[in-house]
Amino acid sequence: MNYRCARVAAVLLAAFAAVLPPLAGAQSGNLRLNFAPPKDWTDSTRPNERPGVWKDWVVRDGGAVHSIVLSVTRESRPAAEYGPANVEAMKNIPGVTLLESGPASTCGDVPAFTYTYRSDRTPGHPMIIRHVLVDVGSLLGDVSYARPPDVADRSDAVDALSTLCDQQIYAIRAPAGWKSIGMSSPGNPGVGGFTSPSGDATVIGIAVAVSARIGAMFLTPNQTKDGMTLLSEGDETCGAQRVHRTRWRKSADKGPQLVEMVAGYHHGASYLYSYTRPESAPGDTEAQRALTSFCDTGATLATPAPSK
Repeated sequence: MNYRCARVAAVLLAAFAAVLPPLAGAQSGNLRLNFAPPKDWTDSTRPNERPGVWKDWVVRDGGAVHSIVLSVTRESRPAAEYGPANVEAMKNIPGVTLLESGPASTCGDVPAFTYTYRSDRTPGHPMIIRHVLVDVGSLLGDVSYARPPDVADRSDAVDALSTLCDQQIYAIRAPAGWKSIGMSSPGNPGVGGFTSPSGDATVIGIAVAVSARIGAMFLTPNQTKDGMTLLSEGDETCGAQRVHRTRWRKSADKGPQLVEMVAGYHHGASYLYSYTRPESAPGDTEAQRALTSFCDTGATLATPAPSK
């Protein structure tokens, strides 16, 4: 087994625990909400009788208070219509200055809308507030990040804005003739691994609901500690997605190994798929194809399709 990938899996699966639990009730059916609030922020949610899901988080940073508010509600219009309507209404609100607005892609491939404005409605407490709206099944997800205008955005807050969507995680495709190595489990549907018929090569897939930036942090090999030599890396098109492909050589007891990894962000989840084989062995075409199976048109969901 590729033990570095196993360590990556452990770290990312720990982050997966921050995702909000499945939504329940007639408001949402069996829809599962994928939203990962920033680590170490305080949950400041208060009882709320309004329909839908309402959550709040805050953090103090150098005396400045940063906050995130999440709502998932049933609205009459999708995000692509609801957002522009909010922007037009905002132009007539005293003490509010629109800074930017337009389409976004918060889940990697799911249409969304974002807008940012400055609010001076509370004397002595101006705020910069950024909203991201995205269709979450048949509901509307709205997550906002507020900060004082004299401080910079927190990267963890911006990352959190990119994790809101209905949870759809795709399964890695097994290369023909390869055997499962038992990494998958019901609680972690985006994790899977396979070994070649000869037993000397592995394909490992990890998919978890964390932001693209956090997922990509685990792509670069530790060349000093792990005895790795980077061979190539770069971005490329994968269906409607952009993915990052890295290849390196790794020292091993049985001889040098070639490790190839593809990282991408698709429908609210980060994917890290790796293929490890002896340098002396030829590459397997099916294993190569498995590395990009999460962005194929015919990709298979590891999680049930959300309710619509």
